[in-house]
This record gives sequence, structure tokens and C-alpha cells, in this order.
Amino acid sequence: MRSLLTLSVLSVLAVSACDKSQPTGSQPEPTAAPPAPSASVAEEVPALPSAPAAPDPVCTVVEQKVWGKWANQRTGITPRKLDGQLAVGVAFGNRPHVLVFDGDGKGKLVKIEPHAGSALLTDLKEPQGRRDLQRVTPVVVSGQLTAYADYRDKYNDNKRRRIACELVSENKPVLVFDDAPVLSRPGATAAAAGATAAATAAVVPEAAAEAPKRKGRLKFSRRADAADGGAAATAEPEAPAATAAVAPEPAAPAAKVEPVREIRDCRTFVDGDGSVWGVGSELYGEHKDDAIKWSMRIFAAPSAGAGYVMLDAHPLPKSPRDPQDLHTLEAPVAQELGGGEHAIFGRYRGALHGFLLDKSFRSRGGRKTYTGGHPGLARFFHEGGQRHVLVSQKTGEDQWRLSAGTLDGAVPKALTTIKLEQGNALSEPSLALAGKTRWLAYHSGPRRSAQIEVVPVDASFAPIGRPHPVTAGEEVYESLVYALPDGRLLVTYIGSIDKTAVLASQVLSCSVKT
Repeated sequence: MRSLLTLSVLSVLAVSACDKSQPTGSQPEPTAAPPAPSASVAEEVPALPSAPAAPDPVCTVVEQKVWGKWANQRTGITPRKLDGQLAVGVAFGNRPHVLVFDGDGKGKLVKIEPHAGSALLTDLKEPQGRRDLQRVTPVVVSGQLTAYADYRDKYNDNKRRRIACELVSENKPVLVFDDAPVLSRPGATAAAAGATAAATAAVVPEAAAEAPKRKGRLKFSRRADAADGGAAATAEPEAPAATAAVAPEPAAPAAKVEPVREIRDCRTFVDGDGSVWGVGSELYGEHKDDAIKWSMRIFAAPSAGAGYVMLDAHPLPKSPRDPQDLHTLEAPVAQELGGGEHAIFGRYRGALHGFLLDKSFRSRGGRKTYTGGHPGLARFFHEGGQRHVLVSQKTGEDQWRLSAGTLDGAVPKALTTIKLEQGNALSEPSLALAGKTRWLAYHSGPRRSAQIEVVPVDASFAPIGRPHPVTAGEEVYESLVYALPDGRLLVTYIGSIDKTAVLASQVLSCSVKT
């Protein structure tokens, strides 16, 4: 399941022509500070209600700001460090934005303008269909702040689906599928379905049609390999010597029926050096004895060319139903581990899965599955040479538990429960080291309609002081805590004012109090 696979026209990898494509060509992204915003959501909105002040507060609010209405809850918050600043990818409606904070916690909201011809210039609305903007990942290209957008367009007539992970400001896709969904095609559940592949065209840049090339240790081929159910290419045999008798012409070999393939979801990742790569989920149908053997394949897209590295495969029913059976790797996140290795965590069919990828983006040690409940979005924490993954898992109705694991040359075999006195309805953990104190942020209450609290913890995540309520009254959907250089905390979150989702932030000055 770690084989290198080739792509058909149904699932197209289109990255710029270098290993783990660089957004700025062959050079790492510039370290220049992101520019001032060209446009922003400047509409004045009321502040989110703060928690009532305690007689001896753990934290005091230094600054609080609401950046705009109609924050996209599905897109959420995607952080990256750019030249020591915190850049947070967000969206208002389906318009990508980046919120940039300097070392003092002062923020600027930048609207990222799509390039001419981008599908993001036009919203997909009912009754035509729906756009799900999954993630906005900040990046600097040629000295300018921009972002990658990961989204999917679903058309209600079921004649077209567009899955795209691409740079917003330039025509530089990472992964694109733009075609009729496989299961909606005539004969899609019969052996003849594969014949539709050759006649199907995907919308990709012309550069993607170039002959595949060797990329480091990754070798791409137009021919299917054994993992694809195909055969290796062989030399054409020489013509037989002439004889008195004319041998009958051999029967023509049966035409090979190509597998049925469709990218169902994808995510973009940008490493610290600016290298860009992706992870995706692909519906794969292989013809077996007048039937189709279906599976959902999870893969990494490390570089340019017509191939990818398969990480995992999940068998599907003989007649898969969409969307009942076609789950994908949801909410994947990645962490660099050094030496070109990465850890990936994501959710598949309600369980948290983890992978360790070597420098060739092959899975080392196979998939790790963490039982114990439906997982939320995983976050990472890096302190010195130690890296941790934090996640919440649903254990019952409005019951969640916080868990953590150490990334020490591998993904953890199991996760350790973080025990706090606040109860069981805790979710969405993130961790920041402010000065010498670790501050754990989490949602208290129902996961997607909770309030944010922060609490000081030791190296084993045990509380060492009282918690501080960051918000009160209105619900909070997603949040992130970040440490400023002077020891203060910056909390960025998507909350709600009068049932309208807003993007907000607080700068807090906190101390440990028992």
C-alpha cells in the first residue's frame, strides 16, 4: 500500500515543476514581513462579551478586537509562522483572507484576491450548488502575502464536481479534479465504466500534460504499475524470421480497461522552507471479473509530475453510495519532524488516524488508529526538540476528552488523556509556551458552542494554577492560543454575535495563580 501510483485524467496532480514545489520558483519563500493589507473586512461590529472580572484575575485583557462578520466556520483557522509573525488563514463567506499578527499582537487583516480566471471569483450558490471552502493556508510568494485555498464545489445536478487545492493569487494548482462524479456516470457500477476515463478531460494547466520526469527518489510513469493492477512496460518484440508457411495472425490482445479514479478531497501543506505538497483522498475502482472493486485511497502528493505516493486504502461496498459510503480523510493536519519527515493526522469514518512519512513521503510503520471517540481538529505544540499532538475525542453526548501524544521519531502508539478538574465537556485543545509557562486553551461546554478557557499546565499537562475564562455568553466554534515574545498570550477565535459568526482576537496578560 506504499506503492507509487500513476494518475489518470480523472485525478490530476498539477504542481509547479520542482520537488515539493516552491511557491517562489526554486527558492524558499522570502522572509520579508507580509505587506500591509490591500483590503480588509473593516465593518465595525460589537465586541464579543468577555468573562466577568474576578476579584483576583488570572488574566487581564490588554486588547480585544472583532475583525469582521460572516466568518466561515467550515474554513476555520489555519496558522503559519511567517518571519516570526503569526499568519492565520481564514475566510469571510468564501473569500480567503489572512490575519497577520506582529510580535506585539497587533493585527492586520488582508483580503487575498483571486487571479483572473480563478473559480474563486464567482460564488457557487443554491440552487446551482454549494462551495465548501475547507482551508486557507498563508504563504509568501515573490515577497507578497497570499494563500492556498482548498475547496470543493458540488453541483446539484450531479453532473460536475470540482475538487481543488490551489494558490489563490496565481494559476498554480496542487491537486485538481474537475469532471462528472464517477458514480453519476452511465455504467459506473459495471465493468464498462472504466472506458469513460479515456474520454474524460480534467481542467489543468498545460504544463501538467508534459511527459513525466524522475523527481528525486520518486519515479513516475504513464503506465500503471502492479499496485494499479497494470503491467510493467516491455520492449516491442522483434518480427519473426520468414518461413515458407504463413502463420495465422495472433488474436489481438484484449484492450486494457483503466481503473476508475476520482479525487474526492485534498489539503495543501507548506513547510517552513516554503515547499508545497498535498494530501488527498481518491475513489478508486479496479475492474475484476466483470465487476468493480472499489476502495478509498489516501495519498500524498510530494512533487510535480503525474504520480503520487499511496498511504492507505479502505475497501468499499460493491455498489458504494455517495455520501453514505464515500468518506475521505477529513481535517488532515501535518507537522514537520526534521530530516524531511512529517507526521499527518486526520479523521476517517469517525476515528483519528496518524501516519509517519519519511523523506520520500512513504508511510513508515503504517497507519495508527486512535480509538476512544470521534476526534476534533488536531493541533501541534513544539517546545525545544519536543513535539506533541493534541486532540479532543467525543465520548458521549456533549462529552469530550482531551488527549495528547509525543512525536518522537514516530507517531505515538497511543494518546494520553489530559485530566482537568473542569469536567468532561472539554474540546479543541491548543498549547502555547509564554515565557516559562505552558498555557493550555480549550473549549468548555458543547464543542461547537462553547466558551474558551486557558489554564497553566506542567510538562505532563497537569494544571498548576486556576483557569481563566476568555469568553462568556456567546458560543465559540474554533480557537487557537499563541504566545507573544513578551510572554503575553494571543487568542484568536471564530465566535458568534447575535447568531452571526465573527472572527475575533484577544491579547491577554496572564500569571499563575492558585
